[in-house]
Amino acid sequence: MRKLFGFGSSTPPPPPPPAKPPAPPAGKGASPAKHGAAGAGPSIVGRWKEPQGSDVTEFAADGTVMEKPASGETIRGRYSLEGGRLKIKLEGAADELVFPVVIGGGTLDMTDPEGHVTRYHRL
Repeated sequence: MRKLFGFGSSTPPPPPPPAKPPAPPAGKGASPAKHGAAGAGPSIVGRWKEPQGSDVTEFAADGTVMEKPASGETIRGRYSLEGGRLKIKLEGAADELVFPVVIGGGTLDMTDPEGHVTRYHRL
């Protein structure tokens, strides 16, 4: 399987997550979560690493993303996270990458276009 932006492995998919509890009613000033805003549940902001890998990916609160592979070549881009979908636009790439994601308990599960799930751990 081909890895995209370091994401993707042969890890089998985890069991489906439990049903989501109903969302709380929107109050004054409520807005959809972008970039893991405070109060929007677990945040993607921070540094992440695949347990058996050496690449480190960092999602910043300003919407930038940077991956530092073992090869030393840094990959940069911008991201947005809405509705369980992570969108990444890499510098110099024509296409935007889109991954379904689940964040929780210090883990980030990303599903690649082939349906393989990769689990990352927060550093």
